[in-house]
Amino acid sequence: MQLRIRTCAIVALAWGVAGAAAGDPVGSPTPASDADRGRMQAALFQAAVGQADKALEIYDDVLAHNPDCVEAFKLRGTVHAIKKDYARAVADCDEVIRRDATDSSAYQMKALFLVQLGKPAEALATFDKLIGIDPTNAIAYVQRGVLHDRAGHREKALADYDAALEINPKCADAFAARAGNHKNRGEVAKAVADYRAALASDGNHSEAHTGLACILSRCKDNTVRDGKEALEHAKRAVELTQGLNYLALDALASAYAELGQFPAAVGAARKALDLARNNFADHQAIRGRLSEYEAGRPCRE
Repeated sequence: MQLRIRTCAIVALAWGVAGAAAGDPVGSPTPASDADRGRMQAALFQAAVGQADKALEIYDDVLAHNPDCVEAFKLRGTVHAIKKDYARAVADCDEVIRRDATDSSAYQMKALFLVQLGKPAEALATFDKLIGIDPTNAIAYVQRGVLHDRAGHREKALADYDAALEINPKCADAFAARAGNHKNRGEVAKAVADYRAALASDGNHSEAHTGLACILSRCKDNTVRDGKEALEHAKRAVELTQGLNYLALDALASAYAELGQFPAAVGAARKALDLARNNFADHQAIRGRLSEYEAGRPCRE
Protein backbone atom coordinates (compact mmCIF):
# COMPACT_ATOMS: atom_id res chain seq x y z
CA MET A 1 0.00 0.00 0.00
CA GLN A 2 1.22 3.47 -0.80
CA LEU A 3 1.58 5.87 2.09
CA ARG A 4 -0.98 8.55 1.33
CA ILE A 5 1.13 11.67 1.09
CA ARG A 6 -0.13 13.02 -2.19
CA THR A 7 -1.04 16.68 -2.63
CA CYS A 8 -4.76 15.94 -2.33
CA ALA A 9 -4.14 14.16 0.99
CA ILE A 10 -2.01 17.04 2.27
CA VAL A 11 -4.74 19.53 1.40
CA ALA A 12 -7.42 17.34 3.00
CA LEU A 13 -5.40 17.19 6.22
CA ALA A 14 -4.98 20.95 6.14
CA TRP A 15 -8.69 21.55 5.61
CA GLY A 16 -9.17 19.86 8.96
CA VAL A 17 -6.81 22.41 10.48
CA ALA A 18 -8.59 25.25 8.72
CA GLY A 19 -11.94 23.96 9.89
CA ALA A 20 -10.72 23.91 13.47
CA ALA A 21 -9.33 27.40 13.06
CA ALA A 22 -12.75 28.59 11.90
CA GLY A 23 -14.28 27.47 15.21
CA ASP A 24 -12.59 27.17 18.58
CA PRO A 25 -8.88 27.95 18.93
CA VAL A 26 -6.72 24.85 18.35
CA GLY A 27 -4.22 25.43 21.11
CA SER A 28 -2.55 28.73 20.26
CA PRO A 29 -1.94 31.04 23.25
CA THR A 30 -2.78 33.92 20.92
CA PRO A 31 -5.41 32.56 18.51
CA ALA A 32 -6.04 34.14 15.15
CA SER A 33 -8.66 36.81 14.78
CA ASP A 34 -11.78 36.05 12.80
CA ALA A 35 -10.43 38.19 9.96
CA ASP A 36 -7.13 36.30 9.87
CA ARG A 37 -8.91 32.96 9.98
CA GLY A 38 -10.91 33.94 6.95
CA ARG A 39 -7.75 35.03 5.14
CA MET A 40 -5.98 31.78 6.00
CA GLN A 41 -8.84 29.63 4.74
CA ALA A 42 -8.93 31.60 1.50
CA ALA A 43 -5.16 31.26 1.18
CA LEU A 44 -5.36 27.47 1.45
CA PHE A 45 -7.83 27.46 -1.41
CA GLN A 46 -5.45 29.64 -3.43
CA ALA A 47 -2.63 27.18 -2.81
CA ALA A 48 -4.80 24.26 -3.86
CA VAL A 49 -5.49 25.90 -7.25
CA GLY A 50 -1.87 26.75 -7.97
CA GLN A 51 -1.29 30.08 -6.24
CA ALA A 52 0.97 28.81 -3.46
CA ASP A 53 3.27 31.84 -3.36
CA LYS A 54 0.35 34.20 -2.75
CA ALA A 55 -0.87 31.90 0.01
CA LEU A 56 2.55 31.94 1.67
CA GLU A 57 2.50 35.75 1.72
CA ILE A 58 -0.74 35.67 3.68
CA TYR A 59 0.56 33.19 6.27
CA ASP A 60 3.78 35.17 6.62
CA ASP A 61 1.73 38.30 7.24
CA VAL A 62 -0.42 36.59 9.88
CA LEU A 63 2.67 35.30 11.66
CA ALA A 64 4.32 38.72 11.51
CA HIS A 65 1.70 40.13 13.86
CA ASN A 66 0.79 36.87 15.64
CA PRO A 67 4.02 34.82 15.92
CA ASP A 68 2.43 32.14 18.14
CA CYS A 69 -0.48 31.29 15.83
CA VAL A 70 -0.24 27.52 15.43
CA GLU A 71 -2.96 27.50 12.79
CA ALA A 72 -0.83 29.70 10.56
CA PHE A 73 2.25 27.49 11.02
CA LYS A 74 0.29 24.36 10.14
CA LEU A 75 -1.30 25.88 7.08
CA ARG A 76 1.94 27.46 5.92
CA GLY A 77 3.62 24.09 6.33
CA THR A 78 0.89 22.55 4.19
CA VAL A 79 1.54 25.06 1.42
CA HIS A 80 5.28 24.38 1.58
CA ALA A 81 4.42 20.69 1.15
CA ILE A 82 2.21 21.46 -1.84
CA LYS A 83 5.28 23.15 -3.32
CA LYS A 84 7.29 20.02 -2.41
CA ASP A 85 9.45 22.09 -0.06
CA TYR A 86 9.23 19.44 2.64
CA ALA A 87 12.15 20.74 4.71
CA ARG A 88 10.30 24.01 5.35
CA ALA A 89 7.08 22.07 5.92
CA VAL A 90 8.81 20.06 8.65
CA ALA A 91 10.23 23.25 10.15
CA ASP A 92 6.74 24.73 10.45
CA CYS A 93 5.49 21.57 12.16
CA ASP A 94 8.38 21.84 14.60
CA GLU A 95 7.33 25.41 15.39
CA VAL A 96 3.86 24.13 16.29
CA ILE A 97 5.29 21.33 18.44
CA ARG A 98 7.60 23.80 20.20
CA ARG A 99 4.54 25.78 21.24
CA ASP A 100 2.32 22.78 21.98
CA ALA A 101 4.05 19.41 22.44
CA THR A 102 0.67 17.65 22.56
CA ASP A 103 -0.57 18.76 19.13
CA SER A 104 -1.11 15.38 17.46
CA SER A 105 -1.92 16.77 14.01
CA ALA A 106 1.44 18.54 13.86
CA TYR A 107 3.24 15.25 14.56
CA GLN A 108 1.20 13.50 11.88
CA MET A 109 1.95 16.16 9.29
CA LYS A 110 5.63 16.18 10.24
CA ALA A 111 5.91 12.40 9.88
CA LEU A 112 4.36 12.45 6.42
CA PHE A 113 6.68 15.24 5.30
CA LEU A 114 9.71 13.38 6.67
CA VAL A 115 8.76 10.41 4.50
CA GLN A 116 8.84 12.69 1.48
CA LEU A 117 12.28 13.89 2.54
CA GLY A 118 13.53 10.31 2.49
CA LYS A 119 13.95 10.12 6.27
CA PRO A 120 11.94 7.01 7.26
CA ALA A 121 13.73 6.51 10.59
CA GLU A 122 12.83 10.04 11.70
CA ALA A 123 9.30 9.56 10.40
CA LEU A 124 8.93 6.35 12.44
CA ALA A 125 10.18 8.13 15.56
CA THR A 126 7.64 10.89 14.95
CA PHE A 127 4.83 8.37 14.54
CA ASP A 128 5.93 6.78 17.83
CA LYS A 129 5.57 10.16 19.55
CA LEU A 130 2.22 10.75 17.87
CA ILE A 131 0.82 7.41 18.97
CA GLY A 132 2.10 8.05 22.49
CA ILE A 133 0.12 11.31 22.52
CA ASP A 134 -2.92 9.97 20.67
CA PRO A 135 -3.10 6.17 21.11
CA THR A 136 -6.55 5.98 19.48
CA ASN A 137 -5.37 7.43 16.14
CA ALA A 138 -6.04 4.46 13.84
CA ILE A 139 -4.59 6.10 10.73
CA ALA A 140 -1.32 6.80 12.54
CA TYR A 141 -0.97 3.08 13.22
CA VAL A 142 -1.65 2.33 9.56
CA GLN A 143 0.90 4.88 8.37
CA ARG A 144 3.53 3.61 10.80
CA GLY A 145 2.75 0.08 9.68
CA VAL A 146 3.35 0.99 6.06
CA LEU A 147 6.79 2.31 6.98
CA HIS A 148 7.54 -0.92 8.84
CA ASP A 149 6.44 -2.87 5.76
CA ARG A 150 8.72 -0.81 3.54
CA ALA A 151 11.61 -1.64 5.86
CA GLY A 152 10.77 -5.34 5.68
CA HIS A 153 9.53 -5.50 9.27
CA ARG A 154 6.41 -7.50 8.39
CA GLU A 155 5.48 -8.54 11.94
CA LYS A 156 5.68 -4.98 13.29
CA ALA A 157 3.60 -3.78 10.36
CA LEU A 158 0.99 -6.46 10.92
CA ALA A 159 0.76 -5.54 14.59
CA ASP A 160 0.11 -1.91 13.66
CA TYR A 161 -2.62 -2.81 11.16
CA ASP A 162 -4.27 -5.06 13.74
CA ALA A 163 -4.08 -2.26 16.31
CA ALA A 164 -5.73 0.15 13.86
CA LEU A 165 -8.57 -2.31 13.28
CA GLU A 166 -9.08 -2.78 17.01
CA ILE A 167 -9.58 0.98 17.24
CA ASN A 168 -11.67 1.23 14.08
CA PRO A 169 -13.02 -2.13 12.84
CA LYS A 170 -14.11 -0.48 9.59
CA CYS A 171 -10.81 1.22 8.72
CA ALA A 172 -10.48 0.62 4.98
CA ASP A 173 -6.87 1.84 4.91
CA ALA A 174 -5.94 -0.73 7.57
CA PHE A 175 -7.62 -3.56 5.69
CA ALA A 176 -5.93 -2.58 2.43
CA ALA A 177 -2.52 -2.24 4.04
CA ARG A 178 -2.88 -5.55 5.84
CA ALA A 179 -3.92 -7.17 2.56
CA GLY A 180 -0.64 -6.04 1.01
CA ASN A 181 1.22 -7.48 3.98
CA HIS A 182 -0.53 -10.83 3.55
CA LYS A 183 0.17 -10.81 -0.19
CA ASN A 184 3.88 -10.24 0.41
CA ARG A 185 3.85 -13.26 2.71
CA GLY A 186 2.18 -15.40 0.04
CA GLU A 187 -1.07 -15.58 2.02
CA VAL A 188 -3.31 -14.91 -0.96
CA ALA A 189 -6.63 -15.94 0.59
CA LYS A 190 -6.10 -13.58 3.54
CA ALA A 191 -5.08 -10.79 1.14
CA VAL A 192 -8.23 -11.22 -0.94
CA ALA A 193 -10.40 -11.26 2.19
CA ASP A 194 -8.85 -8.02 3.47
CA TYR A 195 -9.15 -6.26 0.12
CA ARG A 196 -12.82 -7.22 0.04
CA ALA A 197 -13.23 -5.98 3.62
CA ALA A 198 -11.65 -2.66 2.64
CA LEU A 199 -14.10 -2.29 -0.23
CA ALA A 200 -17.03 -3.25 1.97
CA SER A 201 -16.05 -0.37 4.22
CA ASP A 202 -15.17 2.07 1.41
CA GLY A 203 -16.30 1.17 -2.10
CA ASN A 204 -14.14 3.97 -3.52
CA HIS A 205 -10.85 2.79 -2.03
CA SER A 206 -8.68 2.88 -5.15
CA GLU A 207 -5.77 0.94 -3.65
CA ALA A 208 -8.05 -1.90 -2.60
CA HIS A 209 -9.55 -2.04 -6.09
CA THR A 210 -6.04 -2.07 -7.55
CA GLY A 211 -4.69 -4.73 -5.20
CA LEU A 212 -7.65 -7.03 -5.68
CA ALA A 213 -7.47 -6.64 -9.47
CA CYS A 214 -3.80 -7.63 -9.42
CA ILE A 215 -4.43 -10.81 -7.47
CA LEU A 216 -7.48 -11.81 -9.49
CA SER A 217 -5.61 -11.36 -12.77
CA ARG A 218 -2.10 -12.57 -11.89
CA CYS A 219 -2.34 -15.28 -9.25
CA LYS A 220 -0.78 -18.60 -10.26
CA ASP A 221 -3.68 -20.43 -8.60
CA ASN A 222 -6.37 -21.01 -11.23
CA THR A 223 -9.04 -21.17 -8.54
CA VAL A 224 -8.27 -17.58 -7.47
CA ARG A 225 -8.10 -15.85 -10.83
CA ASP A 226 -11.18 -14.16 -12.24
CA GLY A 227 -10.40 -11.92 -15.19
CA LYS A 228 -13.87 -10.46 -15.48
CA GLU A 229 -13.99 -9.32 -11.87
CA ALA A 230 -10.38 -8.15 -12.06
CA LEU A 231 -11.26 -5.92 -14.99
CA GLU A 232 -14.16 -4.37 -13.09
CA HIS A 233 -11.94 -3.50 -10.14
CA ALA A 234 -9.11 -2.23 -12.33
CA LYS A 235 -11.40 0.02 -14.35
CA ARG A 236 -12.82 1.46 -11.14
CA ALA A 237 -9.31 2.08 -9.79
CA VAL A 238 -8.33 3.91 -12.98
CA GLU A 239 -11.52 5.96 -12.82
CA LEU A 240 -10.98 6.90 -9.18
CA THR A 241 -7.38 7.98 -9.87
CA GLN A 242 -8.34 9.82 -13.07
CA GLY A 243 -5.97 7.69 -15.14
CA LEU A 244 -2.94 9.18 -13.38
CA ASN A 245 -1.92 6.27 -11.17
CA TYR A 246 0.44 3.82 -12.84
CA LEU A 247 -0.37 1.03 -10.39
CA ALA A 248 -4.03 1.19 -11.36
CA LEU A 249 -3.14 1.19 -15.06
CA ASP A 250 -0.76 -1.71 -14.49
CA ALA A 251 -3.60 -3.65 -12.86
CA LEU A 252 -5.85 -2.77 -15.78
CA ALA A 253 -3.26 -4.15 -18.20
CA SER A 254 -2.99 -7.48 -16.38
CA ALA A 255 -6.78 -7.77 -16.21
CA TYR A 256 -7.06 -7.28 -19.97
CA ALA A 257 -4.31 -9.85 -20.49
CA GLU A 258 -6.06 -12.40 -18.28
CA LEU A 259 -9.08 -12.05 -20.57
CA GLY A 260 -6.92 -12.46 -23.66
CA GLN A 261 -7.37 -8.84 -24.76
CA PHE A 262 -3.68 -8.25 -25.42
CA PRO A 263 -3.84 -5.08 -27.55
CA ALA A 264 -5.73 -3.38 -24.72
CA ALA A 265 -3.27 -4.83 -22.20
CA VAL A 266 -0.31 -3.46 -24.14
CA GLY A 267 -1.91 -0.01 -24.37
CA ALA A 268 -2.63 0.19 -20.64
CA ALA A 269 0.83 -1.12 -19.74
CA ARG A 270 2.52 1.47 -21.94
CA LYS A 271 0.60 4.24 -20.20
CA ALA A 272 1.60 2.79 -16.83
CA LEU A 273 5.22 2.54 -17.95
CA ASP A 274 5.30 6.21 -18.90
CA LEU A 275 3.85 7.32 -15.57
CA ALA A 276 6.25 5.07 -13.62
CA ARG A 277 9.38 6.49 -15.23
CA ASN A 278 10.56 8.06 -11.95
CA ASN A 279 10.25 4.82 -9.97
CA PHE A 280 12.95 2.46 -11.20
CA ALA A 281 11.75 -0.74 -9.52
CA ASP A 282 8.13 -0.37 -10.57
CA HIS A 283 9.17 0.77 -14.04
CA GLN A 284 11.22 -2.40 -14.54
CA ALA A 285 8.43 -4.63 -13.25
CA ILE A 286 5.88 -3.06 -15.58
CA ARG A 287 8.30 -3.34 -18.50
CA GLY A 288 8.61 -7.06 -17.80
CA ARG A 289 4.86 -7.53 -17.79
CA LEU A 290 4.54 -5.49 -20.97
CA SER A 291 6.92 -7.90 -22.70
CA GLU A 292 4.64 -10.77 -21.71
CA TYR A 293 1.56 -9.04 -23.12
CA GLU A 294 3.36 -8.19 -26.35
CA ALA A 295 4.15 -11.91 -26.66
CA GLY A 296 0.51 -12.80 -26.11
CA ARG A 297 0.96 -14.13 -22.57
CA PRO A 298 -0.80 -13.07 -19.35
CA CYS A 299 1.12 -12.23 -16.18
CA ARG A 300 1.59 -14.80 -13.43
CA GLU A 301 2.89 -14.09 -9.93
